[in-house]
Amino acid sequence: MLYFSRWQTAAVLGITALVCLAALPNVLPARALASLPQWAQRKIELGYDLAGGGHFQLAVDVDFAQRELLEQLRSDVRGLMREARAGYQGLQVRNGGVEFFVRDADAMPRVRAALDRFLPPPRSIRPREAPLVFDGRPSLTEARSAQALEPDVTVDVADRLVRLEPTDSAIASRVAQARRVSVDLISRRLTDFGVPYRLRQIGNDRVALDIPFPIERVAGYMH
Repeated sequence: MLYFSRWQTAAVLGITALVCLAALPNVLPARALASLPQWAQRKIELGYDLAGGGHFQLAVDVDFAQRELLEQLRSDVRGLMREARAGYQGLQVRNGGVEFFVRDADAMPRVRAALDRFLPPPRSIRPREAPLVFDGRPSLTEARSAQALEPDVTVDVADRLVRLEPTDSAIASRVAQARRVSVDLISRRLTDFGVPYRLRQIGNDRVALDIPFPIERVAGYMH
């Protein structure tokens, strides 16, 4: 059998009483609430989902966003090979990347030069100037050498077989872009209909939507 000392029992009862007093304005009639002091008229604001509204989680189709990215990459490769005047065959999306075969070995230097466009130029970062130091505290300045931006595509060349594959950061960027476009579309649609809403991001590919209406009324605004 559990045993609680008197001070523990008093603490639990006191906290319970405070919580009940804090929630009391939410159940009082409007006339009784108006008679209370201003500081005692504060009410707990319920979220839209707890006040009879709807709560939804919307997710980006990551596989679709990746397929779109690969199709764009294949189109870019086709344009680059045309500019480089390099013959190729078997240009296809395969196993999360884009592959093709260069017909003429003499064209490989032009192909490599064209594919270098996928690699970002190096970016030099100057060391930050040392800040003023007071009271003998050491400076937290850290000298940084030249750094390169992370590429969006990795390029692998084996003889005349070329494979390009989007990096994880490129896929995450495309998913985030799709999420932003979707959020903008939903926001404009609900705003046009005068519907109050709350949107918040959950991770990189999801958003939570709260509206003050039941789910049956949402479809009419979203179509």
